[in-house]
Amino acid sequence: SLHDALPIYPKEILAAIESPGNRMLLPHSPTKAIQALVTPLSHCRGSRHVVVLYHPETPETEWERWPEVAQAALSSRVTVHAIAFGRQAELERLTARTGGTFTLLAGPDGLEAALEGLCASLVHSYSIRYRATDPDNLAAQSSLKLRVYRPGGVGEGTLQPREHVVRNAEVA
Repeated sequence: SLHDALPIYPKEILAAIESPGNRMLLPHSPTKAIQALVTPLSHCRGSRHVVVLYHPETPETEWERWPEVAQAALSSRVTVHAIAFGRQAELERLTARTGGTFTLLAGPDGLEAALEGLCASLVHSYSIRYRATDPDNLAAQSSLKLRVYRPGGVGEGTLQPREHVVRNAEVA
């Protein structure tokens, strides 16, 4: 179940996922709904994601606006993901452009597994930033060891800083 896949989320978030309430507050057009969610997310800190459930029989779509919606999402650093019950080229392009995922399902039976997989990928991702004490003399740096502990086990890796240098750049 979705509850088991997200054990670290507070009860309130799980309750909202299981019973989302009145969806009539958002526009019916997928592009307008994404735009309506992107704007408030631009003021939030942390990772920002919008997940769209799309059915090909949706009457209002306005797919010609996808480049504008993708640009708004990129400007707000929002990643758009879609779970769809039919191919939609513009939606696939929009998710790809924002760094999101597009999952195609044959029917509703795969929806729970698709949502669990997407949530797991969002919860289990991480970013690491390392600043060398002497960036001009990377030979003086030895190595950086990263150890990750999870309930299911431990992972470990070693990085040689001089091999993976990004100078004067901000990594998003």
